[in-house]
Amino acid sequence: LDFSDFSLIRRCEFQNSAWTKKNKENLAPNLLHFIRKSSRRCCWVSTSVVSPSDHKKRAKIIERFIKLAEILKKKNNFYAVAYIIGGLSSASISRLRRTYSCVSKQRLKDLASLKELLSPNNNFSKYSSYIKNVKPPSLPFLSPLLRNLIYLDDGMLNNIKSNHMVNWKKRVRFQEIINEKIIKFQTTHYNFFVLIPIVTMLEEAECLDEDSLWNLSKNRESARKIKS
Repeated sequence: LDFSDFSLIRRCEFQNSAWTKKNKENLAPNLLHFIRKSSRRCCWVSTSVVSPSDHKKRAKIIERFIKLAEILKKKNNFYAVAYIIGGLSSASISRLRRTYSCVSKQRLKDLASLKELLSPNNNFSKYSSYIKNVKPPSLPFLSPLLRNLIYLDDGMLNNIKSNHMVNWKKRVRFQEIINEKIIKFQTTHYNFFVLIPIVTMLEEAECLDEDSLWNLSKNRESARKIKS
């Protein structure tokens, strides 16, 4: 399902930071849908964790999500790994110390390893090194790519000042990045059977907004409860 959305993103949607412009809905509709879907899934993960009133049940859910992220990593689906880690790292979930105290040491170790892989430190150097050796099919983690494209757009003019000619060096570099980071993975599909009930569950799952998540998190583990 996620790959189908990924395969719809056109090359031009990455050009000139189209997804950040005022008319971005027209310039980059598929890319924006893909990004927003990731944000919604991230909220779904957080909502799933904070919903149970029992802290041990919350811990079990966290463990299942970490295990799922490990499986997705092996399948080279870094897009899904990223939204799971994002959901588990949100402020409303990270503060649940009593809950995390019940998560197994091995799962916490796995979580730390996944966070390190997707860390933005040194311009996502860990992930960038890892993805170089990944063979399709794969769903990439887009944050490093989008950041690099913004740097490219800000750092190089579209036209050369001296003669107003097209800056072909910038155009060539853009094509190289997109071919390596996007087109390479769009051309090879996953050979999975789509389970409609799972798709429906993901599309219709409850996703609380940030304020609601934070309030529910404080209700689940207030400062007083944590101290006790």
